[in-house]
Amino acid sequence: MSILQPGLIQVIIHLRSYMQFFRLTDKQFRYLVIATGTAALIYMTLTQPITFNFANFVFLVLMATLAESQPVITDSEKTISVGFAIDLCALLLYGPMAAAWVVFLSNIFAVTHVKRWGYLHMFNTPVDYLLFNAMNLTLSVIACGFVYQKMGGPMLASLTMNADLGINAVLKTLSSHIFSIIIGIMAHIMVNTSIISIHISITTDQKAMMAWAYSFLWSVFNLLIVGLMGVTIATLYASYGAFVVVLFMVPLLMARNFFVQYVKMRDVYLNTIMALTSAIEAKDVYTKGHSERVQKISMAIAKEMHLSGPQLEMLRYAAILHDIGKIGISESILNKPARLERSEFEKIMEHPLIGSKIVEEIDFLSRAAKIIRSHHEYYDGSGYPDGLKGSEILLESQILTVADAYDAMTTTRPYREAFSPDGAWAELERNIGRQFSPEVVKAFKRAVEKRKEIGDAF
Repeated sequence: MSILQPGLIQVIIHLRSYMQFFRLTDKQFRYLVIATGTAALIYMTLTQPITFNFANFVFLVLMATLAESQPVITDSEKTISVGFAIDLCALLLYGPMAAAWVVFLSNIFAVTHVKRWGYLHMFNTPVDYLLFNAMNLTLSVIACGFVYQKMGGPMLASLTMNADLGINAVLKTLSSHIFSIIIGIMAHIMVNTSIISIHISITTDQKAMMAWAYSFLWSVFNLLIVGLMGVTIATLYASYGAFVVVLFMVPLLMARNFFVQYVKMRDVYLNTIMALTSAIEAKDVYTKGHSERVQKISMAIAKEMHLSGPQLEMLRYAAILHDIGKIGISESILNKPARLERSEFEKIMEHPLIGSKIVEEIDFLSRAAKIIRSHHEYYDGSGYPDGLKGSEILLESQILTVADAYDAMTTTRPYREAFSPDGAWAELERNIGRQFSPEVVKAFKRAVEKRKEIGDAF
């Protein structure tokens, strides 16, 4: 963490309160960021000296556009891009104004492929979203450059104009200002994550500080590593010229492709498990669509309780896969049109253990496996398989328990008709403190009331 963090926290809190006071919508906030970024870019263009020739500038824009067009999408919320390496290279070589234009143009011209929507580019992306993303990163790199220069960081182009510096001299210069570079990168992260967090807090019910903490922690490691690449590229560029940078980009893109293959393999594992879930619902005709509905309810409760991004992600997987252990249960038991015998119910009680063992075989779902194992634990300790109680039960499991029970009650089963929503609620409230966590049920009630206001029931 940076020494600037406490001050930033206060800024985020005050900005969030101002957004609420002026009742800014997400669209108005995007326009505010676009206007601020445009003003900053124009001001820098008019006040900063031009330290580069046209060919150098076009080369950096092309390299940055290529990098921005090749992100690695690790999940629905996070991407890894090496574009910042080129942006930082431009900053170290030619200063903040050049870097700001490289960032802005590369984000405008980038073409990225997203599995759900295909290729996204400037001609099929809403203008306000396109400019918002570009100006967010432009403001971030301007902040990075401002801090770097205020701490005495030099522009390599101005040094090499006066002397023919070799790679050792360039490395010595940059290493002597490494602290300035790191603090500049932290300023970039703080501005970028603050803007994104405020936007998230306006468009969702998630608290700005929760969104910021998740974004900040994810960005620090990512951008510090990519920033090190940027310092390396700037060193090579200043010492040997553009050709060496092109050679450097080849292994970088190869590494990117290796990581893409890893992400695809992870998706293959997950899709296989999802297929098994579909097979479960095919065996138990009364629970078709159950996992999807439980996921929807779980996410609504979790957001109401302000769970972090990683917690939301693992809960989403756990909700989808929570009944996968029923693959090992006989159809005659699952579809029995009467109450189960004790021995049959004991078989049903094995499904959390079976499910957790299946899911824990996938490394990145290890926490989801723990959530699945405990989703039939009761708040008073009378559940199964481990007899956990209260805070001993993972919060995500407590949420999943409520979501699973509510959907089960409002769905017709072989041995009974579905409860009405009011009947299901009465049952939930009757079992608060016994089967269900009081805080989770309260959060669920808040989520239901909010959805009623917009006419969207569970």
